[in-house]
Amino acid sequence: MPTPNQTTCDTAFTADFYMKIAEDGLTVLDTNVSSDADRLVGTDGLRCRWTKPHTDITVGYATWSRDVTAWESLKTDLLADGYVETGRFAVSRPVSEFDSAFSYQDGVIHYVSPSSFIDWVTALQ
Repeated sequence: MPTPNQTTCDTAFTADFYMKIAEDGLTVLDTNVSSDADRLVGTDGLRCRWTKPHTDITVGYATWSRDVTAWESLKTDLLADGYVETGRFAVSRPVSEFDSAFSYQDGVIHYVSPSSFIDWVTALQ
């Protein structure tokens, strides 16, 4: 399993994800997901964003290393902000106009928006 330092925007997801976004006309825009992701990820993680030109359709992904204490702290904050626990190491915010999910495994946090793409993260397979 790749660590965040080995994962790239080209390897973060399964092949099905890349076929889906290509069919939908999304392309890599840059490695900045959002200022919120930048605050969470810091300098040791990866941020990716794919967009469909001339639309507001965007897929965001970020991954960064943290210990379980940092994950539990983030999870507590997310739950207070309206996220729903979907497993011991996963939370999701089911808001129709903007949904996202976080998952924690083996010392690594993964963020995906929209949340439906969390199942296609390679490290979570």
